Amino acid sequence: SFVEGLITTVTDAVLGSIRSIAATISGVAEQIASLLPYGVHVAVTGGDVGPDFNLGSSARPGSYVATITAADLPDWPAVLKDCAAVAKIQIPDFSSKRVPITWGPVTTAGGAGALLAGDDPSKGSDTTDATGMATWSFTVAPDPGQKTGEDVTQADEMPVAAHRPELTQLRNALTTALLGFVPSLLRGFVQKELLNPTLEKVQGSLNEILDARGYTDAFLHYHEQASPKPSGATASASAGTAEETGPTTTRATDPCALLTAAEAQAALGLPIAKSERYADNGIATVCQYTSADSDHWVAISLWDNSGDRDQFDSTGKSSDENVPVAGVGSDAYFNAGTETLSVWQNGTAFSIQVAEHGDGTSAQTQAAATNLALAALGRL
Repeated sequence: SFVEGLITTVTDAVLGSIRSIAATISGVAEQIASLLPYGVHVAVTGGDVGPDFNLGSSARPGSYVATITAADLPDWPAVLKDCAAVAKIQIPDFSSKRVPITWGPVTTAGGAGALLAGDDPSKGSDTTDATGMATWSFTVAPDPGQKTGEDVTQADEMPVAAHRPELTQLRNALTTALLGFVPSLLRGFVQKELLNPTLEKVQGSLNEILDARGYTDAFLHYHEQASPKPSGATASASAGTAEETGPTTTRATDPCALLTAAEAQAALGLPIAKSERYADNGIATVCQYTSADSDHWVAISLWDNSGDRDQFDSTGKSSDENVPVAGVGSDAYFNAGTETLSVWQNGTAFSIQVAEHGDGTSAQTQAAATNLALAALGRL
């Protein structure tokens, strides 16, 4: 009928406009995604809570998962995705598909032997799949100690580097152009002996600049071998020595060994999706556990000048918001504005931040930070 024909005509015109706009946006977005630097996110799966593995009597599996994206581009607005679906236009999802990456090597604090091993030891080079993801599977060793031995945490760090395929394409094009005037009989020699060494240096320098890098830690909780009980004479001698020399001071170096993801999760009341360890501009070494919404986290910071008690005291007095807290370490103060509790104990200064962004009262945040601090103090 006339009405149906009119509706069809108008609908086709509208869909044609939508299809044209969506196709244009898709093409522009593909170009933008190819120019922006990559973003690398590395996570751990298979742990008891987040990246934490409590080692037991048998080996167990786990994996590092790398996700490569076009920097911090957001997802498409829902209305645009709906329009593209109606117009049958495929818009990019900004995941960097089939990107070459390099795994590892896995390192541990202090260079101790890692208690996890890759299921495929030769898997140093890899490529992300169609969703921008790649997986490095590993097996965690059984607990090497005894339940009566000291509790120990090992942080096994996995670095990942994502490479720009455009550089390899550029190198190949440059090689082809430079060899164009060389007789075919000599091309192999010229490429191998003359071009490749120079191009490898150039590409290596560009890789250092343009490669995107990320890392994360798997935290393995295990026991030391139980110490034999001393005899009566030995115990008496040891006691005498302790009285003469006084208590020893041990300064922690790895903040991730002081708090677990399970403890952070209990404090926030939210699942932990990410853990990371990083240096904070020469001020502290930080271990941070972050929720899936990225708006809540627990961070423990070991001060780089831990042994400076005067610095701790002066920092505590530098703000009227710093309120003394009793019963936590030798000295402690809480700042409600920054949601941070700072503690001094046996030559070590550390801070714990419980970022809840108003979800709890100041008193609740302080209580959560205090409980975490007491757990950390038990491991110093």
